[in-house]
Amino acid sequence: MKLELKSIKYTEWMSEETLCFTASLWVDGKVFAEVSNQGHGGCTDVHMHSKSAFGKSGKRTSFFRRLKEVQAHCKSMPSLEPCALFGAEGLKTFSEGLPMNLELWCNMEVEEFLARRDLKRKLKSHVLFLMEGKDGIYQTKFHPTVTDGSWKDGRRILNDMSEVDALAIWKAN
Repeated sequence: MKLELKSIKYTEWMSEETLCFTASLWVDGKVFAEVSNQGHGGCTDVHMHSKSAFGKSGKRTSFFRRLKEVQAHCKSMPSLEPCALFGAEGLKTFSEGLPMNLELWCNMEVEEFLARRDLKRKLKSHVLFLMEGKDGIYQTKFHPTVTDGSWKDGRRILNDMSEVDALAIWKAN
């Protein structure tokens, strides 16, 4: 099963405890549901998309059956790294890792979208680089000789790297 989030709209000023967003959930190349979060710490809502094939009369039960399949698919995905989270019940430890579910998957996809968007915006106006032996990403408006993204003169320029490599470095810093 192939899951995608498209048409992501993020509202930063409404995000208090969680991400405030709306997006279309596509399953196997077809629009399926609209997912959204109000940004006030509540759960991510999943509703049938108005353009979904399940919106026709008599197909509503088919939508919920398919939603259960999507949720089961997400639960079968690998868990995240072991961690401890503080919630309403206090500190909870996930020694085997945080189990994946549809809500967590959607939030991770929105975070990935935001990281990619922020990196692209920054790369358009600045040159981003790493300095050998120092932590963090530095920026300048001066662009030195084009490199292949490898270390040269103690610097590694993110603008000259593939998007995948630059995004991994951006998210790590």
